[in-house]
Amino acid sequence: MAIQINKGHNNINLYAANEAEDRFFAKWLVGLTSGRPRMFLRLLISVAMLTAVFRAVPASAQSSDYEKAIAGILSSPQAAFSRIATRTDGLGVLDQILIRFAIETVSPERDALILDMQTALNAVISEKVDPDLSKRVGPLRAYDGTLESLIPTVVMASASGVSVSHPSFYAIPCAVLRVEPGMLKALAPVYGDQRDGTLPRAGCIWGRGAIKNYPLDEVSAFIDASFSVAVDTATSGEAIPIERILAKTHALQRAMVAPETLPRAPVTDVLPYDGWAAVMPERRSEFEQLIVLGRTAQSGLIQYWTKNGTDPQAAQSNAERTLFATTLGADCGGAIPVTMIRAMIFQKQPASAFASLPNAMDVSDAKSKALCGGDKDKGVLLHLAVGRPDILAMLYVRGYITDMESPDGQGKTALMAAAEKNNLSAVNWLLANGANINARTRQTGPGEEPKHGYRTALHYAAASASLAVMTSLMAAGADPFNADDEGYRAVDYLTGWAQVGGNRTLSAQDFAQARRMLGG
Repeated sequence: MAIQINKGHNNINLYAANEAEDRFFAKWLVGLTSGRPRMFLRLLISVAMLTAVFRAVPASAQSSDYEKAIAGILSSPQAAFSRIATRTDGLGVLDQILIRFAIETVSPERDALILDMQTALNAVISEKVDPDLSKRVGPLRAYDGTLESLIPTVVMASASGVSVSHPSFYAIPCAVLRVEPGMLKALAPVYGDQRDGTLPRAGCIWGRGAIKNYPLDEVSAFIDASFSVAVDTATSGEAIPIERILAKTHALQRAMVAPETLPRAPVTDVLPYDGWAAVMPERRSEFEQLIVLGRTAQSGLIQYWTKNGTDPQAAQSNAERTLFATTLGADCGGAIPVTMIRAMIFQKQPASAFASLPNAMDVSDAKSKALCGGDKDKGVLLHLAVGRPDILAMLYVRGYITDMESPDGQGKTALMAAAEKNNLSAVNWLLANGANINARTRQTGPGEEPKHGYRTALHYAAASASLAVMTSLMAAGADPFNADDEGYRAVDYLTGWAQVGGNRTLSAQDFAQARRMLGG
């Protein structure tokens, strides 16, 4: 049977975004910029791009009965098949292929028809597809009765624009994904950049059917809030890259149909952002609201999966996997001990609380850390801990501190941080445990701020620490004649010639002694 595809209607702006989709993206974009003028310029380009990628256009010349047939395929298959079979453009042919594969009874006649339709569709796709995409997902295949033989066709039909249900992508009917969850493979990101915006998506979110009683409103509200908060915590105020948003969208699509395929969430009694709520008290109200939304979404998910026949333990796991995988900037619910230790330091908890910590190797999960929702390290743990010399040894023996030279973004080490903070006990502990006395920060390039790169711990001590700290560093081998990349030595930091104001903590007598000791 020869199938002729109507090429005149491949790119069709179809289907209004449903309320959940509109809330998930449009409201998120508004919330991201509302009341945050400092971020507006950074987000301007991203907002424009995201609007183009995520917002579906209102239904126009197309009648709604076709979409009603798509949405009702499971409840009224015969009527739906009759309506769907009338479309002969790229969208209609791909819909028929997938719906017949997922729902129609297996027979030689069915398979022959699917093969004929796919062959015709592949011929059109091959004229338009990006060769790079073909290399990434594999060549177009002939249908052989398996789901895998359809995946390249679905991906390339969407990306090439041959079969699109929305301005820039094809949404797989929700009924197809529910019956054949293996089709989720077609939704996976391929490029890792904005080009993934043209790949297929789940109709369960994008207006092509729905999952009855699924708590999408509650889950979307939690995701909205997590994206907004993450702009400041996870991305340090920078616009969130679109590829990360697309990856989280893919996670939600999987969560609705097959949450058991998502990464296992860390075992924890708390939800994402519990840790940050303690670490960033100035935004505590936002985090607390986020936690409330998370608990509401978790409860709704557990109730949904339980009512659909999932045992309570598996329902709990499904909820945890969903919130873990879809959240941007999460701290993995505090399952990573280092994150919670930071919170303990900020909370100024007593040394006895740290003494009760288990060994890091007993609880740390490197894989879970790698899968964490996208949070950035909020400061090297050792750099924070130097302000608490009473806990350094405890963290060290339990394995939470393993590298004395871990630098921050400027190349500053913990010894430099301790010297800058005028913490003699921490300086001595670090030196006793092998800290490099003459380590340097990274050099700064022309016009780069802050200037004065290539500093040593002695430079920091000379600028703000006591004579005792400088003496300890000198005794350990610090070279007072090391210069920063502007040519200034430690004595210049002491006196203020290095444009840092000079040391204001020393008495006149100690200042004179330090100047002599530093060769001034």
